[in-house]
Amino acid sequence: MNSSKYSSKRQSVLKALQHEKTALSVIQGNELFNEGHCQEAIEYYDQAIDLDPYDYNAWYSRGIAYTSLEKYSEAIESFECAIEVNPGFYQVWYSYGVALSGLGKFTAALEVFDQALKINPADGESWYSRGLVSDKLEKYDEALISYDNAICVNLENHQAWYNRSCTLNKMQRYEDAFASCNQTLEIQPEFYPAWKNRSYSLEKLARYQEALNSYNITISFQANDADVWYNRGNTLMQLGQYQEAIRSYGQALEIDPNLYKAMGNCGVALSHLGETAQAIAIYQEAIKIRPNYSQAWYNCGIALNHLGQYEQAIESYNKAISIQPDANIFYHRACTYALWGKVEESLDSLQYAIGIDPEQFIKLADQDPDFNSIRQNPVFTTLLKTSDFSDCDISSM
Repeated sequence: MNSSKYSSKRQSVLKALQHEKTALSVIQGNELFNEGHCQEAIEYYDQAIDLDPYDYNAWYSRGIAYTSLEKYSEAIESFECAIEVNPGFYQVWYSYGVALSGLGKFTAALEVFDQALKINPADGESWYSRGLVSDKLEKYDEALISYDNAICVNLENHQAWYNRSCTLNKMQRYEDAFASCNQTLEIQPEFYPAWKNRSYSLEKLARYQEALNSYNITISFQANDADVWYNRGNTLMQLGQYQEAIRSYGQALEIDPNLYKAMGNCGVALSHLGETAQAIAIYQEAIKIRPNYSQAWYNCGIALNHLGQYEQAIESYNKAISIQPDANIFYHRACTYALWGKVEESLDSLQYAIGIDPEQFIKLADQDPDFNSIRQNPVFTTLLKTSDFSDCDISSM
């Protein structure tokens, strides 16, 4: 018998057996993976790779298993090996992009999804994931293009419609976001995140009664979302339903006791109802949680002013200004100083407010009874006739 032929045949048999063992290890790994045993599956994929380091299916499956375990670095290593063996396998490019996204490497992920789409332009999952990472990178126009392409591949992709609405809200295109939410809900009528997003869009469109109805439906699906109760409270405030708003903020705070914005807005609602002392108490609670909550310091100053506690009001305004200088705070500080009889300080604060927004604050000051005690002051009358205070140094205040 020819020894060279025998040797060649033997090699072919061994290679076939090795291939069979490799394939069997991958199959066993896949079975374990499908049963949720990811770590055990990886052991079989490793066996397959030991038998044949060029089996891209083993590398790919190993990467998928590591992704399921959120071990993204190991997944990336596996996907890169699979790509090295078979660069035309678009599914591995897609999964590679997902793993990169898991590590927050969004720019790299975007490039990888583009590579997957070069191989298969009709891959809806890659278009959808490309939209997600574009949104993370604040490339909102690109995100919309990606979601639109994902929807072209599959009109029933409710996640693409929903995330499209999220991006549109960020772009302040609330009417389009509302329409996109409705498309989501036509496909999945009980998809809670779309109801939440829809309600927010309506609120931003100043369609407050519709927004309230939408928030109520949202709560019927998920009553344990503090943000929904908080935004519902904001909508009720816009409708002038202050008592109901307070109850909604209270529900938000039961779920998340540290939701300082709910406290702050609850204080505003209490002020509207004439419960000034209670408003001050809740502003102070919000400030304990968030000491740099400028709006709470400002609103607390207004409430203290209404109680005639001018010195404490000024302290509160000063704290707000130190955090975030704002023309409204300067203006209200000027009002308080005037009521307190601190003429020079009142005029200084008013000058800063007018310097920031002459048109608004000259008109306000001209009609505001808080300035009656200094209305005849020549500096005051000059301020109301002047429109250019561009040299004011707010930081010094």
